[in-house]
Amino acid sequence: MDATDALSLGRFWAGALGGTVTDLGDGACRIDPPPGRPRTEAIWVNPMPEPRTGRTRVRLDPGIVGGTVEQLDGGAAGIRDAADLPWPTWIFQPVPGPKTVKNRAHWDVTTAVPTPDALVEAGATLDRSPDDEIYWWVLRDPEGNEFCAFAPKRTGAQSPAPAGVA
Repeated sequence: MDATDALSLGRFWAGALGGTVTDLGDGACRIDPPPGRPRTEAIWVNPMPEPRTGRTRVRLDPGIVGGTVEQLDGGAAGIRDAADLPWPTWIFQPVPGPKTVKNRAHWDVTTAVPTPDALVEAGATLDRSPDDEIYWWVLRDPEGNEFCAFAPKRTGAQSPAPAGVA
């Protein structure tokens, strides 16, 4: 992840994800995953001299080896069970138009409680709340990078699927 203030942004995301920050001593930092999680879930936050503009500041550099490509509902596709991918599935959702200023790659996080209040208190900005079209929150981290927050699934109940997704 690129940032104007890497340590500050690293602390925000470490708090949001339950990880810890390791200062790498050169202005960069690493967000280490919580205990018991694979080390491949570490996130590097690198200093960038220019302020964020419309450019996506989240860079994904996974080594994808193998895996299964699946066609999903609504025109989406996914890669499942690829070696060295730090998550079980990588899903690509279609968007209605070309990129202008909205990030095309962003984080999705699931909150520990039914609201994003802790993220906002930590410095995130709420852009959009659940409504008739979405059931999640759209936020921006302290440097303006968009991300979505989902409430935890209730035991014995499923969250409603977005329109067009089964």
